[in-house]
Amino acid sequence: DQLSGISGIDEISSTTRNSMSRITITFELGYDLNTGVSDVRDAVARAQRSLPDEADDPIVYKNNGSGEASLYINLSSSEMDRTQLTDYAERVLMDRFSLITGVSS
Repeated sequence: DQLSGISGIDEISSTTRNSMSRITITFELGYDLNTGVSDVRDAVARAQRSLPDEADDPIVYKNNGSGEASLYINLSSSEMDRTQLTDYAERVLMDRFSLITGVSS
């Protein structure tokens, strides 16, 4: 799997509102967030080919203001409804991220 090489991930969660899904990736304390963000951006770029045509491009950004190392991936679509985006994020993307070494259950 294209995401299996990413290390340092502690937890992955997702939320969906309206026509947007957010996947939050929290890295292990002390892990270099810049390295993690770069690895995830590369993995998202590879996985983007499998996104539905009507989905907007994913946005990857980091937030470490709270002391936690977290990464957010936003998905939005003018064609897919909330249920479809949630299903895609949970069934496809989260399954792929869960294969990453170091992800807690």
